[in-house]
Order: sequence, then structure tokens, then C-alpha cells
Amino acid sequence: MTATITNPITTGRPVARTVQASVPVCDALTQITTLAWRALIKMSRNPEQLVDVTAMPVLFTVMFGLMFGGPSPAALPTTCRPSSRASSP
Repeated sequence: MTATITNPITTGRPVARTVQASVPVCDALTQITTLAWRALIKMSRNPEQLVDVTAMPVLFTVMFGLMFGGPSPAALPTTCRPSSRASSP
């Protein structure tokens, strides 16, 4: 039995490529629309996913808002905070 030794330079290794800093806007929009179209086709075959995508975020927002009593006063801007003074008639 004989063994064949190949030269590592001639193995057909791809040439090192430079990595771009970002994807061009046109390519990004093409990829976004492609993924959105595939998701819509998938939802047309399985309508239960439409409920998952639309109803579940609304349900969780309402549920956690009721459980924890809404946003904390520190998270609100100063113009939206309720006043601590009692209003007198």
C-alpha cells in the first residue's frame, strides 16, 4: 500500500478575501424583502404562525403591564410623571 502526500500549496485552498465593513444598503433591502416574503409564504401555509407573530406580543404586553402595575415612575419622562401634590378644588 502506498501513501500519497499532497503539497499543501496545491490543495485548492481558497484565496484569503477581505471582509467588508458593512453590507450595501441595496443588498440589505433585498435580503430583508426576501426573508419577509419567505415568512409570508410560510404563514399562508400555517396560519397559526400569524397568531404567534401578532397576538402574542400584545398579550404579553398587557399581561405584564397588569401584573407589575405599568411602568415605574422613574422610567417616565418628567412631563409624564404624576404630581405628588394633591390637587385642591
